[in-house]
Amino acid sequence: LAELEDFAGIGVLKAHWRSEASTLYRAVTKACFDQQSGFFADTPQSTRFCLHAQLFAILSGEMENAAASDLLQRSLRESSLTWPSLYFQHYL
Repeated sequence: LAELEDFAGIGVLKAHWRSEASTLYRAVTKACFDQQSGFFADTPQSTRFCLHAQLFAILSGEMENAAASDLLQRSLRESSLTWPSLYFQHYL
């Protein structure tokens, strides 16, 4: 939404949505990022991991470029991750 607000010339709302996105990313990271595996779990209580969650973390735009690149490369090599269905694979 921040980019849409920027495009519309509403800078105040851009800052608001960027702040909301950062807050949400930090909350999801705290709840779902598994330090041992280095992947985002499907849910806070889950021990299951899927490629969707990794891609959403990357697409959020909140990760540093090097960290996002590393997560994507590791995700593509990790055979235990549940792969997305055809409709979601265009993000790869």
